[in-house]
Amino acid sequence: QAIAAYRDAIRLRPAYWEAYTARGKIYYFLGELDSALVDFEKALAINPEEGWAYDARGEVYRQEGEYKLAAADYDKAITIEPQNWSYYYDRGLAYIDWGWVGEDDSYFDRAVKEFDRAIDIEPEFTEAYSSRGFAYFLKGVYASAYSDYAKAIEINPNSASAYNYRAMTYFDRGCLESAKAGFGKGEERGIWRGVKRVKREESEVRVEAGRSKEEGE
Repeated sequence: QAIAAYRDAIRLRPAYWEAYTARGKIYYFLGELDSALVDFEKALAINPEEGWAYDARGEVYRQEGEYKLAAADYDKAITIEPQNWSYYYDRGLAYIDWGWVGEDDSYFDRAVKEFDRAIDIEPEFTEAYSSRGFAYFLKGVYASAYSDYAKAIEINPNSASAYNYRAMTYFDRGCLESAKAGFGKGEERGIWRGVKRVKREESEVRVEAGRSKEEGE
């Protein structure tokens, strides 16, 4: 129904770039990335100074594994709206994925800096702490990882991502009972983001679910 409503809005007002962006986000959450990309590109053709549309297109590129294109779009979004913490956060996620796939730990350092910036702008943003903790985990800086997970849970005791990432860290370090309890808490609260590898050389732990943009915003 929402897609049909935006279709009608665009038919009545073809230059309605906000409708293209909003419809593209719906396609994105439905997993229809090609349709989402088309809508974001139409929005940017109409209004090339809209940071939200660049960020949204960057998310599509990130899901497609096009990390260089994703980073370029986040850069543009940040240039337009340098105080929008969510753009730094999304760029940080892209750096985590990029470093993971390319097995280049320097991208985890970049990710930490992006989450630092997001937290500077929005100190109560739970997901920035839990994701920064995960980046520290990937770097092997466990004390900082646990500290960030604890901060995320302090801000939001129902943060699924913090429990999930903390459990992964316990698992990687051989604390299996703590990991089991942590995964249980994450499940109760709804696992938050896509696919995460626990042991690069040994095994993968895959947890799939939808991402909630409402949490912490």
